[in-house]
Amino acid sequence: MKKSKLFLAVALCAASINLFAQEEAAKPEVEFNPHFFIQLQGGAEETVGETSFLKLISPNAQLGIGYQFTPVWALRLSAQGWESKGAVHGTDVYDWNFVAPQLDVLVNLTNIAGFKKRICDVNLIAGAAANIGFNNGAWKYKNEPIMEYYWAGTQVLPVGRVGLGVDFRLHDYVGLGLEATTNMLSDKYNSKKAGNIDWYFNALVGLKFYIGKSYKEKEVVVEDKLPTKDELALAEAQAAAEKAQKERDAAIEEAKAARAAAAAAAAAPVEKKIEIFYPIRGSEIKGVEAEKLQSMIDFLKEHKDAKVDVRSYADKNTGNPTINLKYSQLRAEAVAKIMEQAGISADRITVTALGDTVQPFVENDKNRVTIAVAK
Repeated sequence: MKKSKLFLAVALCAASINLFAQEEAAKPEVEFNPHFFIQLQGGAEETVGETSFLKLISPNAQLGIGYQFTPVWALRLSAQGWESKGAVHGTDVYDWNFVAPQLDVLVNLTNIAGFKKRICDVNLIAGAAANIGFNNGAWKYKNEPIMEYYWAGTQVLPVGRVGLGVDFRLHDYVGLGLEATTNMLSDKYNSKKAGNIDWYFNALVGLKFYIGKSYKEKEVVVEDKLPTKDELALAEAQAAAEKAQKERDAAIEEAKAARAAAAAAAAAPVEKKIEIFYPIRGSEIKGVEAEKLQSMIDFLKEHKDAKVDVRSYADKNTGNPTINLKYSQLRAEAVAKIMEQAGISADRITVTALGDTVQPFVENDKNRVTIAVAK
């Protein structure tokens, strides 16, 4: 039953790989990236014994951390355990607890032919452990003849283990893992003398967390192909023709722009514009920014009929809309206050605080600004 479920999971994994093959082929090529991973799993254990299958099922859990050195090879250090069961007289079941620190080698079978970013990976598991048993419930039957290997207190036995694991990737950093292992250890494990090794089987399911991406995009190297002489000559001729045409077009546009600028200058009213920049969370006007503001005050004093529109902003990547509106208000009011103190009538000044609702500049830091236009 367990084997059929495991083979079904492997078949589903293979189907998933074929289903997503075309989609993955359209994405940028990737290469393997060494990484750590953590696994947290829970499930059931079956201890081989002389009673029905269901009576010897016990809970089991496993916590492990590993490192994937190559697309194929990984090492995992983990601890698993909880409970094991045995039986005498065919129906009398007893149990004991254990914990097993273990070191496993994981062989990624799907990557043997080459690494790809897959939805599913199949791993062969082989390792060794130290099974530390305690709370042995076999004391009730320790005087039975078959209980020649009864142990009390703590028992430590070496374990050899093999198995198969299937990992389904849910995200770049999270996967769902299924794992089944066979564990072989001394005949003394279940206290009974049987003349052969003892076994227990684990079936676990849980989450696998990837610490760092398991892949990275591969740099595409484009090979340079040397052109022929005819291709070089044709390319040079085309480049010369394009350059000459661009120069003619540029000369025409320059002449048009000069005429338009001259016409605009003749028709445009007298006006002045300044931009006052601030440090983050700042509204004080110092240094060069103060000189800009003074030049605007001088302009307004010279042109008595001119009015000034003062608009203040805040950068969108800092703070939040409420805070940014407050800073832009402080900046606008500071500019207006200095103008009024310099003798500019308040009815000539229009003040607007826009916060981060408008970003006049592409560069983020420049949006901590007051823009004043007088005309």
